Amino acid sequence: MFSLSSQLYSDPNIVIAKMNAVNNDVPLGYDVQGFPTIYFAPVGKKDEPIRYEGGRELRDFLRFLKREASHSLVLSGSKDEL
Repeated sequence: MFSLSSQLYSDPNIVIAKMNAVNNDVPLGYDVQGFPTIYFAPVGKKDEPIRYEGGRELRDFLRFLKREASHSLVLSGSKDEL
């Protein structure tokens, strides 16, 4: 996740957040069965999160975000990752 947040830190529309589901109340719609569990919450649809079930490489996360985000991603590094 660190390399993903490093790639997207310049994007004002993307927030990478981490939550400990053991020590916090998990919001409705976010079903956590194991760790890590990753969700994408689209703008205006935070009550309808999309569960990420793809690969765990940086390029996999970026492809998923490119497909699901409502705007073009602003990357801080090389676009070769996509």
